[in-house]
Amino acid sequence: MEKRYAGFWIRVLANLLDGLVLLLPTALIEFLSYRIGGPEDMGYWEYQTSLEAPLWSAYDGLSIGLSVLVGILYFGLLTSKYYGTPGKLIVGVRVLGEDGNRISLARSIGRYFAYIPSSIFMIGYIMVGLTSKKQGLHDKMCKTYVVYK
Repeated sequence: MEKRYAGFWIRVLANLLDGLVLLLPTALIEFLSYRIGGPEDMGYWEYQTSLEAPLWSAYDGLSIGLSVLVGILYFGLLTSKYYGTPGKLIVGVRVLGEDGNRISLARSIGRYFAYIPSSIFMIGYIMVGLTSKKQGLHDKMCKTYVVYK
């Protein structure tokens, strides 16, 4: 049976759904990180917008570290175990390796980090709409495909 590769717009929808799922954990990370490591003499919004705020604080490191951990758990574990994130599963697509099987946890985590170069000028995501097998840069780097179930 021939695979139907998932195109650009269905994957955009899946990412929007994942963004909704991650909205609450992200807000909680921001809140807790700022409460633990943010400057005591400055409110959150003031810190975010002030030119007088320090360039880096314990809050920044804690926030980035926890966000990466959540990303690894969400994208890495779920993709390796269930063939995709909730957003992908809701829209009816899944991530497969080049052999047509589920990808390993290591490859799934690598795919999560491969979103970084894909994000440069969004070129890696735009590639999904331009390649015959609908692969973004992160898919090509990790030898994965996103297909309809």
